[in-house]
Amino acid sequence: MAEAPLEKKIKVLIAASGRIQKEYLAYKNEIQQFENVLQGIQDIEENSLKIKKQNELLIESKSMLPNTFSRLEENNQKLIELVDQAGMINIELKEQAQQCIDQTIEFLNQINPAMI
Repeated sequence: MAEAPLEKKIKVLIAASGRIQKEYLAYKNEIQQFENVLQGIQDIEENSLKIKKQNELLIESKSMLPNTFSRLEENNQKLIELVDQAGMINIELKEQAQQCIDQTIEFLNQINPAMI
């Protein structure tokens, strides 16, 4: 039996939520690594080209945080809307979607948008 289009959309949004959260955490980790490298370069040597390149990479990673945060919020809102209009979908899928929504809300609440 073919999967209902609404159920397929819900599964896609659940998977996207996990990917976007991992992406956000990867950027945060990358930022920390660039900051550590920059500190090491500045402590050890005065190589302005390396410092400039690391600063560019750091700025690029930092600029991705607000975008990733917004995409995660939008994805979660779409998931909430689809679950609300889903009606009689697979109970297991509905529970999985609700867990994803709750977990995403918790993840978003841990992030202070002003600190991004």
